[in-house]
Amino acid sequence: MSGKEHFTVSVQGGVATLEGKTNVIQHKGVATRIAKLGGAVAVENHIQISEEARAKAAARLARYRADGAGSDSAGPVRASVIAASK
Repeated sequence: MSGKEHFTVSVQGGVATLEGKTNVIQHKGVATRIAKLGGAVAVENHIQISEEARAKAAARLARYRADGAGSDSAGPVRASVIAASK
């Protein structure tokens, strides 16, 4: 995450509460994962995503959908998880 964003974290009873704002939609999820890796038993993520970041993500998703629909590309890869036999 960039040094321009400042998130605050408070912890009470093992529950981490995250506050702040971001211009990168993925940073919200990264902050949650970092809190969990740090030992939080639960995370309340109240980080706000800017409208600019939401619009950028929506445009990227629309491009992906347009490129995948009706084009010669292979499209998304699908996989199945099969439990190992003992």
